[in-house]
Amino acid sequence: MAEITRADALALISEQDMGELWQDAAKQSLALQTFRKVRMTKQQAKVRVLDALPAAPGGGAWIDGDTGRKPTLDMGWANKFLQAEEIAGIVPIPENVLDDADMDIWGEVRPRIAEYVGYHLDLAVFLGINAPSSFGDSLYEGAVAAGNVLDLSDYLGLGTQAQGYDIGGAFSEVIGLVEDDGFSANTIWTKRSVKRRMQNLRDGNGNLIYSESLRNNETVPQIWGVDTYMADNNSLAAQGNLNAIVGDRSRAVLGIRQDIEFKFLDQATLTDGNGNVLVSLAEQDMVALRFKMRAGFTVADPMTWEGGAGGYPFAVLVA
Repeated sequence: MAEITRADALALISEQDMGELWQDAAKQSLALQTFRKVRMTKQQAKVRVLDALPAAPGGGAWIDGDTGRKPTLDMGWANKFLQAEEIAGIVPIPENVLDDADMDIWGEVRPRIAEYVGYHLDLAVFLGINAPSSFGDSLYEGAVAAGNVLDLSDYLGLGTQAQGYDIGGAFSEVIGLVEDDGFSANTIWTKRSVKRRMQNLRDGNGNLIYSESLRNNETVPQIWGVDTYMADNNSLAAQGNLNAIVGDRSRAVLGIRQDIEFKFLDQATLTDGNGNVLVSLAEQDMVALRFKMRAGFTVADPMTWEGGAGGYPFAVLVA
């Protein structure tokens, strides 16, 4: 029997356009969420840290009698610097593509640019990957240099889970490394895969080691009561043996000289590093979105009574 099938009439049937572009949500930067942020009004800013503690004189700190001589004490400070460095890029697109699109393409591109900037910022400040030299040591590099490292495999080999030698116990020890140096272990930055290993672990009183609490209408994960941030942008995975970084977030100083700024281009010629022309916007009927952000980074690690000059406000748990 002759009939007009759906396949025959497909060209006449329009699809419903949901008006949305389905994609994974843009991931936020751990550094921008949690570090101490300061506004920079110049290319370079100075951070002063305590470099020498007051020392008691040879006879001790107590004064002898009513007329004993009061000693003079020395203290010292050192300067650390925030140097504004730039991360930037250009995203070109043909004008015809923009004209024919059913949605705001630039509106979809901007969150991805912010994600790109945040990801590479995290790589630099947490791990030192492709970081400007002015940033100094990243949190991971500084912790390793200070000896604030716990190897999970070695720790698990010390005893059984019943004795407390599991990943929960390892986190407690890493928290202790920071506190032993005289700093507050108020933040944990970790891979999302760690959550699965922690969820059912309990302390000696039967309380969950990993928990979630509601604060300001947001769910806040915690390990041993310490606020915990998962690397949704997968930045920490770039250091293959790293499970977590623990430390005092206020000691990680992020200087913001310029937030992410956007500028549209329609006449520029884009070249590679050798001067070869890649795109001529005007000649090829293209436009481009240029973006840039300027930021500096340093670790404020003053001398403490507990850690002395070698103390460091961060520690790492490695595989």
